[in-house]
Amino acid sequence: MLARLGFLFAFSVSTAVSAQAPESPALPALSSPGHAVYQKVGPMVFKVKTAISADSPKASYGTGFAVAAKGLLVTNYHVVADAVLQPRQNKIFVVMDKESVPARILGIDVLRDLALLKIDREFPKFLRFASGAPRQGEPIYSIGEPEDLNMAIVVGTYNGELRYGAYAMIHMSSPINSGMSGGPTVNSRAEIVGVNVSKNAFSDSLSFAVPARFARELLEKGRGRETPGTGELLEEMGGQLHAVQDELAADYLAAAAGAQSFGAWRLARASSLLKCWSQKEEDEGDGKYESTRQSCQLPHSSYVSNRLHSGTYSIELDAIDGRRLKPLPFFTLLNSRFGNDARPTDGLVLFGEPGPQLLTRQFCFSRIAANRAGLKFKVAYCSRGYVKFEGLRDASISAASLTPPPHGLLLQLDLRGFSVSNIKKILDATLNSIGTGT
Repeated sequence: MLARLGFLFAFSVSTAVSAQAPESPALPALSSPGHAVYQKVGPMVFKVKTAISADSPKASYGTGFAVAAKGLLVTNYHVVADAVLQPRQNKIFVVMDKESVPARILGIDVLRDLALLKIDREFPKFLRFASGAPRQGEPIYSIGEPEDLNMAIVVGTYNGELRYGAYAMIHMSSPINSGMSGGPTVNSRAEIVGVNVSKNAFSDSLSFAVPARFARELLEKGRGRETPGTGELLEEMGGQLHAVQDELAADYLAAAAGAQSFGAWRLARASSLLKCWSQKEEDEGDGKYESTRQSCQLPHSSYVSNRLHSGTYSIELDAIDGRRLKPLPFFTLLNSRFGNDARPTDGLVLFGEPGPQLLTRQFCFSRIAANRAGLKFKVAYCSRGYVKFEGLRDASISAASLTPPPHGLLLQLDLRGFSVSNIKKILDATLNSIGTGT
């Protein structure tokens, strides 16, 4: 009761004092840097959806932003990929004031996951590109519509640019989420420094954006262009995919001209573009053998669809030191680890699964091959062609040495989106580089 009276007394005193005191001037509203950036950028950022029609529910969606007064927007290619691969079932719309405005594609950069869209509307304002990249540690702001909720802004930190040959991406400490793909990442002056593209699902606040210069290049190429047909867009994408695999193959072969030691073996040096991990293990039973494994992969690719990534590769090595193994258990061990991880259903439409057929049926063969040093290998090769991009294939190659104990070597090479010519060059260079000794 005393507590209740005390509360009432305090309230009464406060009321009496305020009634007698002169009126204070209103304090200015506080504004954070994020709020100021969103006030500038928010009106120029929109939801982008694919759907059967303007009134139908979305099949997929992302974010896009205005880059020119004449109705031009930038988004991610993967946001509109369904409309490229299946144009009859999927149309593109930009949502403006709850109205779905039809959009069409003027250009695609499949290597950087970008698309340039156009709508028949004028933008009173549009975003401009920054003249340069932020400095390491500077705050950046990503805008988009996460998880189909509402337009949002997240604050992050610029951590530089990662480069892997033709691929480049901004490393951000930023909690972007699904649906923000294709939205802008801007600096404190509300200038474009990147385009939101992805996050690492197994890490906290580890996200990536496409550097702004690639979006600017796509805009300049597409400005004033007549709307290309689906066939023309696919042809352009094919040219881009062919170019990147040529570049990757040339880099692989240049690195393979050098040698590295791996266990008791000498073989081709791995490209500096790859991220590699290694580990050593010993037979848990009686310690009759030791295994050294190395796994290397290119940490980027070209997104074609959620079932097909192109322009990337990986290589795995396993050196066996048989120590006290006799020939039969030695070769049994090698054979148990020999094989390829090709999945024949990838890229195919099976049992009524929606989506276009992207890869042909798998073709496989195996044979015994000898390299220039006279070393023999059992080789298994599986390959599938790209349905929409002539001349490109996915290949999975396994090789196992047939040398007598105690030393054995297993190799697994997976190439995604390479030409037959480059696959052959890479395989020949890899096998011919293998020798014994250091």
